[in-house]
Amino acid sequence: MLGHFNLSLAENAIMQNDYKLAEDRVMQADLSELTVDGNFEKAKEALEPCLQYFEHLPKDKIHYVVRQLADVLIELGNPEEAMALLQKHLSKLHAQGKMDTIAYNRLSLSFADAEILLGQHEAAQTRLEKVKHWFDLHSPANHTEQLDHVRALIASMRIAVRDMEWEMVQEHSEKALHLASEYSSFSPNNYHKGYIYQARVASHAQIARMHLERAASDAETVGTQFESAITHTQVAITHFRGANADLREAERCAQSHGHFMPGIGTYDRLPRG
Repeated sequence: MLGHFNLSLAENAIMQNDYKLAEDRVMQADLSELTVDGNFEKAKEALEPCLQYFEHLPKDKIHYVVRQLADVLIELGNPEEAMALLQKHLSKLHAQGKMDTIAYNRLSLSFADAEILLGQHEAAQTRLEKVKHWFDLHSPANHTEQLDHVRALIASMRIAVRDMEWEMVQEHSEKALHLASEYSSFSPNNYHKGYIYQARVASHAQIARMHLERAASDAETVGTQFESAITHTQVAITHFRGANADLREAERCAQSHGHFMPGIGTYDRLPRG
């Protein structure tokens, strides 16, 4: 019960006006089993009173709890409630001219996840482009920021999956894997890498099928279309090989301890190849 323990310590610290210690405890609780094991109802019960306590903290610190609670609400299927919470604090940061901060971009990332769940893909993608640009300009200072940078790319990948834009799935997933290979937060067989590889398997398979359909259509046409049929067949074979390679990587990652990363949770299921 590490999550509850740390949140209880945070409450005690606040009662003693030791806000720095309270912040540290909540940051530790952020990595607790409450969300890692997908126990979102318990996480919600713990975080809601914690948010009230943190109203006493400097306003640039409260986003730790706001973001965590919003992510939990999204996982529980309450994106509207999450958006209302996030918008309240995004508006405060905007009024203070703090759009170019980690707090603003972390909350924006969670807001985009809520938009994805509601099917508001265009709005989510516009928001994600700004978040990704911010992370491109600011080197992540810790593991949480590394995860957030990759999470932003995964969110764009998820939009592409839902919109069946398979080439974009390839593009976003490739960038996400590149970052994951550079960041120390990600082990070689990391769970989140496995999720990315699953999306790549599905996209490879879909692209291969499209090229096979074109090859079959072109093969029925006499003349130059026959060469086109051969080209499409070769591309399809390349993607089937890519799907097999990524499937092996996904299976290797699946052997790692599975846990939930916000934005890759109970509400999200990838299509099968």
